[in-house]
Amino acid sequence: MPLPQQETPSAKIIGGTTTDITSVPYLVSILYNGVHDCGGSLVSPIFVLTAAHCIYRRRTTQMLVRAGSSDATKGGVISKVHRMIYHKSYNSTSFDHDVALLKLGGNYSRFLSRNSISLIPLANGGEALPSTGLIAGWGLTSNENIGKLSKILRSVTVNIYNSTDCTRYLTGYAFTANMFCAGDVNGGKDSCQGDSGGPLSSNGKLYGIVSWGVGCGRRGLPGVYTSVPQHRTWINNIMSKYAAG
Repeated sequence: MPLPQQETPSAKIIGGTTTDITSVPYLVSILYNGVHDCGGSLVSPIFVLTAAHCIYRRRTTQMLVRAGSSDATKGGVISKVHRMIYHKSYNSTSFDHDVALLKLGGNYSRFLSRNSISLIPLANGGEALPSTGLIAGWGLTSNENIGKLSKILRSVTVNIYNSTDCTRYLTGYAFTANMFCAGDVNGGKDSCQGDSGGPLSSNGKLYGIVSWGVGCGRRGLPGVYTSVPQHRTWINNIMSKYAAG
C-alpha cells in the first residue's frame, strides 16, 4: 500500500539545501498538539491549503498554524484553526482527492507586508503542469525510517513526470488522474514524513500538495502529489462557502 508521507512528525526534505522562509513565504507549519506535523500553503489571509490526511479524524482544537518562520519550533505568527474541511471524496486508503482547507481563527492580512509571509496564487483548473517544481518543508532527510525533528527548513527542485510515466513507475499502486508524481527517478530528491500537505510550486504558482509515496527518495519511485489544477473548482467553492463563517 502507499505510505502517507506524514505519519512521523519529523523534519527535512530529502536532498536539496537549507533555505529561508523568505524564499517560500507562503509555506506554513501545521502543528498537531503543539508539534510540527505537516506543511501547508497560505492561499488567502484566512485559508491554508493542505492534504486531507493531515487533518483526517482530528479536531480543530488540536491544530495550530505557524507562518513566517524558518524554524519549525518557534518564531513567526501562530494562528488557531477555526474550521477544517477535506474533500468529500477523499479516500484514506488510496489517498485520492487528498486535499483540505483550514480556515484560520486569525487573519494574516496585517502580516502580509512582511517578506516572510505572503500568499501563493493557485494554478488554474486544467492548466498544464510545468516540467519542474520546488518543494520545501521540515520532513525527514535520509529515508522514511531514520531521523528526528529538525528546526531547519529545506527545499529542493524536482522533476514532474507525465501521467504515463507515473503509472509505469507506480505500477501496482493507486495512482489516479487527481494526482501527479515528481522527484528524481534516480533517487535522492523527494519529500518525506513531515512534508505532507506542503507545496509544490513553480513560477510563483501552486501546482501540487505533498500527498504520499512508496518510501522517500527511492530509485524509480517518485513522490505523489495532489493536483491543484484538478481540484481548483473545489478549492474555490469551499473558500467562497466558508469565507464568512
